Amino acid sequence: MKQIPLEILKDKATFYQYAGQDNYGVPTYNDEVELKNIYIEPVTSAFVQSLGEGERYELTLYYDAVNSKPSVRFTNLDKIIYNGKEYGVRMVADYFNPYDSRLHHSEVRLYGN
Repeated sequence: MKQIPLEILKDKATFYQYAGQDNYGVPTYNDEVELKNIYIEPVTSAFVQSLGEGERYELTLYYDAVNSKPSVRFTNLDKIIYNGKEYGVRMVADYFNPYDSRLHHSEVRLYGN
């Protein structure tokens, strides 16, 4: 299975890995890491609440196991800065190559804070 082509992986973002909480329960993060060769796609989801319907704008980040740099692993408490806006990681789905069981790419669902 071929990797995601570099021609598609044109986006960049800043990644902050969750490190824990301080004494006041505020999340803390490790130093920033610039993600390169990623693809970010906007996703719109509709929802219904007691005050009516609404739309929520989210992003899906595609991180290729070979072409995206540097090598990182995502968790649900990490955060991403993309186009000056902060997003939290909501879900991480890893997809593996069926021929050799190595990681092919990760799809990371982001939500705006």
